[in-house]
Amino acid sequence: MQRQERELPGGTGRAALSRRWKKADMGKADWTRKNKMLYRRDNIVLPYRGYYGQDRLPSDQWYLSICGNNPKSDRVEIGQLIKEGLLQEEQFIGVDFCEQIIASNKENWPHAHWHCGDFMQELYRIHKMYPPSVIHADFTSMPQTSIEAVKDLFRFIEIQDRPMMLIVNASVKIWVNKGMKIAHKRITEWQEMLQNIRKSDRWHTLGHDNVEFIPEFYMYGKGLSNSRSHMASCVFFYKSSKQ
Repeated sequence: MQRQERELPGGTGRAALSRRWKKADMGKADWTRKNKMLYRRDNIVLPYRGYYGQDRLPSDQWYLSICGNNPKSDRVEIGQLIKEGLLQEEQFIGVDFCEQIIASNKENWPHAHWHCGDFMQELYRIHKMYPPSVIHADFTSMPQTSIEAVKDLFRFIEIQDRPMMLIVNASVKIWVNKGMKIAHKRITEWQEMLQNIRKSDRWHTLGHDNVEFIPEFYMYGKGLSNSRSHMASCVFFYKSSKQ
C-alpha cells in the first residue's frame, strides 16, 4: 500500500513546498538568503513541531549540525532557530572541518558548542557528552559520497536506539555550465535507499513504521561556476525499540 504524503502544519507537503521555493530567491550560496530560511522552517522547525507536538527542544536535548559559517544574525541557522523558539544557544552543536569557520562561530555565538573535524568522527566523540535529539546533516558539498555518509548516520542512530530526528541533504543531480551537461546522477540510488530503510526490521516494529520521511527534490542555486543541482532533502523520525 502506498504511503500518503505527510502534510504538516504550515503547508509543508510537496505542492506547497514547490510553490514556496519557486517564489524564493535561489541565487548565490549565502546562508542568510530567503531560500535558506524557507528551507530551515519547512524541513526543521515545522516537521519537528508537527511530529513531536512540542514547540521547542527540551532543555536536556541538543541539536547537532554540519554548521558552516554562522555570523551574528537571526538569518543564519543558529540565529534563525533561536528566533523561531526551537532551541537555546547552548543547545546548538556545530561541526565543520574549517578552523577559521569554527573560530568565527565561537566568537559570534560563545554559548553554543563548536567542534572542528570530520562530522562522523566528531559525532562519535561527543555524542555521550551531548546526545543529539536532532541531527542536521547537509552533505551537498560531497556529491560523490553523500549517500554513503547518510547510511553511516543511519547506522549511528541504530546503535544509539533512541528517539531522534534526522534531516539530511544530498546532491543527487548536478548540471555544469550553460550546456546543462549532467555530471552526476544518483536519484535512483537515493530512492532505493529510502525504500530499504522502510523495509528494515530496525526501522519497522510490529507493522508500524519507525521512520517518517518528507522527500523534496529542488533546484539549489547556480553556485560559483554556473552549475545547478538537484538536492534531495529528507526528514526522518526514528523511534527506539523501547518505545
